[in-house]
Amino acid sequence: MMHIVITGPESSGKTTLSKQLSERLGGTWVEEFSRTYVANIDRPYTLDDIAAIAEGQKANINATESEIIVSDTAFLVLKIWAHVRFGSVPESVKRYLQSVPVDLYVLCHPEIPWEYDPLRENPNDRERLFNLYKADLEEMQVPFIVVRGTEQERLEKVLQYLR
Repeated sequence: MMHIVITGPESSGKTTLSKQLSERLGGTWVEEFSRTYVANIDRPYTLDDIAAIAEGQKANINATESEIIVSDTAFLVLKIWAHVRFGSVPESVKRYLQSVPVDLYVLCHPEIPWEYDPLRENPNDRERLFNLYKADLEEMQVPFIVVRGTEQERLEKVLQYLR
């Protein structure tokens, strides 16, 4: 089994790339659980909600029986989101970040224009957030690549790395 996680700040092309990559590789796309979760609560989200999102994301990953899994975000996003928003990270997020196997992280650079979405919160500090992702990936000492450019250039860079 191969697990690829597409990560990065808001509106950096994660969903587009993860869908394209899963289709190209013949794998299974695991959508971002937080979108459904946050859209369906009728109140501001809390740190406890981020822990619940981690549980849902893990369940979706575990339910996949494909040889190739491409996750549209995962636990690193939850870690940075919780830290930036609440100054604290749920223990479950830390645990899953360490225990759920990932073969490759693909970090999307936020050079593409930010698009409004009612669930997005950070239109003005995406570069700072990108640097947090990069620093965490370096500290974790995991395989990762940074992708930039057009949708096609990003996809080709990942495919080239995998070859």
